[in-house]
Amino acid sequence: MSRRGYSDEEVAIAEQLVAQASEVGRLDAALLARLDAGLADATAEERELGAQLIKAQRMSARGLLAVVLGHEPAPPRVLLAYLARLAAQLLEQGQHGKFSNEVRWAFGMLSARHAQVMAEAIRDGRFRHDDAIVSAFSSEELNRRLGAARDVTLTLEFRTTDHFSFSFVRPDFAPPTTLVFDEALPITTSKARAFEVGVTNAAELRAIAHLSTEWLDATIVDGSVLYDVGANVGMFGLYASRIAAGVKVVAFEPDPANLARLTANILRNRARDIIAFPLALSDTDGATQFGLSMWAALGGGGMGHVGLRVDDPALGRQLVVHRIGAVVRRLDTLRAEAPFLPAPTHIKIDVDGVDLQVLRGAAETLRAPTLRHLMVEADASSIEGIVAFLSPFGFRRTDAASPRSTFNATFARS
Repeated sequence: MSRRGYSDEEVAIAEQLVAQASEVGRLDAALLARLDAGLADATAEERELGAQLIKAQRMSARGLLAVVLGHEPAPPRVLLAYLARLAAQLLEQGQHGKFSNEVRWAFGMLSARHAQVMAEAIRDGRFRHDDAIVSAFSSEELNRRLGAARDVTLTLEFRTTDHFSFSFVRPDFAPPTTLVFDEALPITTSKARAFEVGVTNAAELRAIAHLSTEWLDATIVDGSVLYDVGANVGMFGLYASRIAAGVKVVAFEPDPANLARLTANILRNRARDIIAFPLALSDTDGATQFGLSMWAALGGGGMGHVGLRVDDPALGRQLVVHRIGAVVRRLDTLRAEAPFLPAPTHIKIDVDGVDLQVLRGAAETLRAPTLRHLMVEADASSIEGIVAFLSPFGFRRTDAASPRSTFNATFARS
């Protein structure tokens, strides 16, 4: 391997990764093509190193590109530097037995018992720097190195975000049969009062490690009212309720598993100013089908749902592994039916591709002068339509253009 342009540490890491490579076929041809296209602007040397990284890390490289970096192309040296930083933080924190939420996510530590086993392995010298490098975001490598750790009757299985992605590329993948953990992790920032969120799976661990709060920090004031559309397990709404005095949150979540976790998090934090509705918002009133992703159906957490797009042929390979019935309401209809609800000052929408339908069902709400701020999860194919729809209501886009495949677009009333 050529060393030109790389530090000794980067080359050493790359060589360790290549040495660990035992099976390249874990990634399908289409995924490899997308990863290769993502490196199209890199130098020939970077492409070579990136290809070796992808092959060596198998699912881990997929996790780094598709999860950590939000589908952005990234030079291999960035990936290597991120792995090196995580490894150093893991080993340092393991000496004290207290891991950051980001490190817990990267190394699949779903519970205090996972953290204890990892810390003991680090202090005993059984989990070293090279182990950390190849194990980040790899359930397989973590369990190969640490899976022998057992309680009396329970095999302790480490799970990172890649765990349920195996069903795309491994025909022998089976649903999990091990114990589901439910442990609360604290979220503390300089802006908000501390609160706790339960962790039952790798998706929730990732969400805690990467909770984005800039929009809330900049716009929530005393007495604000947030409508959290697609509330998931409630982290966003809980954070909003902790920023200022008298903040109220109205949450909407149709996935029953997420709703149960959302309710548990509300109770765990005695968040009396949050009310949750078990329904989906759209531009119609009635009942429909809601498509659960493989993550939700196999216990991995409610992320990447097909949702109301359950019969959309444009979704291609995205798997609907289970359908449930869902009540659907226009936001304007619901507010007329529930006059006890306060008028929103903020609306956040994260609904897996049906954002325009939600907005169309909220025309009267959008006209109300009390509504000042919106945030909508968008992508390159949807953002123009969202901007065009909101403009007549007096909302202008306030976020900078993002190269990510999905991003949070923010709007404020002019």
